[in-house]
Amino acid sequence: MAKSEPKHWSLLNSAVHASCRIFNVMRQTFRHPKTEKESDFFVIHTSNWANICALTPDREVVMVRQYRFGVQELVWEFPGGIIDPGEDPVEAAVRELREETGFEGEHARVMATVWPNPALFNNICTLVRVDNAAMRHDLNWDEHEEIEVGTFSIDTLKGWAHSGEFKHSIALNQLYFLEESLKDEPVS
Repeated sequence: MAKSEPKHWSLLNSAVHASCRIFNVMRQTFRHPKTEKESDFFVIHTSNWANICALTPDREVVMVRQYRFGVQELVWEFPGGIIDPGEDPVEAAVRELREETGFEGEHARVMATVWPNPALFNNICTLVRVDNAAMRHDLNWDEHEEIEVGTFSIDTLKGWAHSGEFKHSIALNQLYFLEESLKDEPVS
C-alpha cells in the first residue's frame, strides 16, 4: 500500500474569535493544496511557557500541586508558567520556581522545547533543569494560585507515571528529559 505524505495547508485568514485573559482563540481559515477545500479551525494563541525541574542536593525533584480547572482536579506538576514578553525562557523558569516554591538552584539550562498541544495551541514550552535546589525565598503566588510544594524521588515520579496517577503530559515529557539528562552523569 503506497503511503502519501500529508499536505501543508495554506492559511487564508486569521481573526480573533474570543479574547481571554491569557490567550486568544483565533478562527483561522485554511485551504488544502490538493482539494482546494477551505475550512475554519480554532487555534489558541498564547505566550510561550517555561517549566523547571529542580533537583535538590539529595536528587529529590521539587514539584507543585494545584487545582487545575480544565480537569477539575488537584495535579502534581513541575513549577512553571508564562514567559513574559522579552524574557529569556531559562530566566522565566527560574523566576517561576522561586515564586511558586521559594526554591533556587544552580546551573540552569534547557533540557528541551516541546509543543504542548500542536492541534490546538501555537506556543512552545521550554523545559529547564537546575541542580542543588534549596529553599531560599519567600513564596510569591499569583492571585489565583494556591500551591502545595513537595519533593519526591525520581523513582516515585516514575511509579506515578506507570500507575496513571501522574497524567500531566508536559510533566511526563519533563520527566523523560530529566532521565535522559541524568544518563551520562555519575551517581554519587
